Amino acid sequence: NWKRYMNGISDVHIHSISQNSDYVFIGSYGSGLFRADKNLANWKEMNLGQNYKYVSSVLALNDAVYVLISSWTGYWYQELFVSTNNGNSWRKLNPNLDSAQLETIVGNNNVLFIGSGYGVFRSTNSGNNWEKMSNGMPNNINSSSIAVYDSIVVVTDGTSGIYRSDDLGESWTYNSVPDLFSGEAVSVSTDGVFYLGS
Repeated sequence: NWKRYMNGISDVHIHSISQNSDYVFIGSYGSGLFRADKNLANWKEMNLGQNYKYVSSVLALNDAVYVLISSWTGYWYQELFVSTNNGNSWRKLNPNLDSAQLETIVGNNNVLFIGSGYGVFRSTNSGNNWEKMSNGMPNNINSSSIAVYDSIVVVTDGTSGIYRSDDLGESWTYNSVPDLFSGEAVSVSTDGVFYLGS
């Protein structure tokens, strides 16, 4: 059974969802970033300034919340913001990625990954510095979906295979997936089962 929880928001194009132990965050495409407590009774828009309304991805880790957001439509203009107090205040990170088209941010308490139209990037210091992944992975891979479990990372690039790392991105191997025409989304459960959607 499903129930609609829209108190405080209406007519939004929800693009990304993430949660921590206290809050649920939704990123919309055109209406901004919203937060609600776990009972989803009331949604509150987060103020990131300068009319930032286009969210491509949001990631909540403990009290830290990362968001790829833009004041203009299209992935070409996405910027990275972080909050260390559950969205009450924000600061823009300057990762100096040699890429536009930032599509997704995922990670755990040890590492963060950004997937873009021109490569996969990794940070091991809470998003302050980033490095491009290339050891066994194409330099300009279109990585729209990434999943992380412990030290295992899986990236899909819209083709019939995946790139997998067993050492948090230090090295990568390509695996062809039987009967996969175009991998579009990858996710992982809390017990380490990876799911791939086509």
